[in-house]
Amino acid sequence: MLTLIGQSKDIGRATGHIQKIFIGITGLVLSRDNHITALKSPDGEQFELDQFKVNIENRSFTDWIRSVERSMKDSLKTKITTTLDKISK
Repeated sequence: MLTLIGQSKDIGRATGHIQKIFIGITGLVLSRDNHITALKSPDGEQFELDQFKVNIENRSFTDWIRSVERSMKDSLKTKITTTLDKISK
């Protein structure tokens, strides 16, 4: 945990420890402009974050990790709602 807090600006190092914070997530997918766009599972699957891309530049570790959590929940809610709407039609 101390490594994560100390390396909060170095996303490459922080992603190696992300599985200690979120069970079932082994990594993050980054865009060229340092936005987290998806989450990786142990099976190699990717969970795309909808419009809730997380910008990690100039943010503290706690800020961007909270944003990842919020984006994960919001994206999951959107995907479930969309799927249920399609099923009910």
